[in-house]
Amino acid sequence: SGVPDLAPAPARDGVLATLVTSCVAVIAVIALRELWRQAAGGTFATDECFHATAAGTLLREHRFPAEFPQFYAGLFYYYPPLFHLVGALWAAAFGLAALHVLPVVVFAALVALLLAWPFGRGSQIAGAWAAAIVIANPALLRYAVVFYADGLVTLLALVAVILAART
Repeated sequence: SGVPDLAPAPARDGVLATLVTSCVAVIAVIALRELWRQAAGGTFATDECFHATAAGTLLREHRFPAEFPQFYAGLFYYYPPLFHLVGALWAAAFGLAALHVLPVVVFAALVALLLAWPFGRGSQIAGAWAAAIVIANPALLRYAVVFYADGLVTLLALVAVILAART
């Protein structure tokens, strides 16, 4: 009909998606390396002390603590237990000092999940762009180096969305 076909060629789409994914993966590795360096040399502050103590207590006593006399004159334990359980398991495997880098590992899992075509082969480029946005987000980068539950919650939310979309 004389109208040019503007639809991109499938082969070219695949090459572009692979190129974008590869570039984002390289940037992610560089960013994660820097985050690891920052976290590994860090010191717990504010609420991180509480979370590290909860994970350490769970590891040592094999039970969730009822209260923390060393914090706020006996703060009762009211957190959802998964974060501290993950922390205790991580500390059991790698030592309490490794709690500093657990948030970076969780952040790396989030980025890797996005780069792994979360909604099938057709989502490769969307996943790569989503990973790029995550890597460029200052708020998420801040939580990637602090021992708070936010990174784990974000990762679990993404897993839930992926599983819901696949059913």
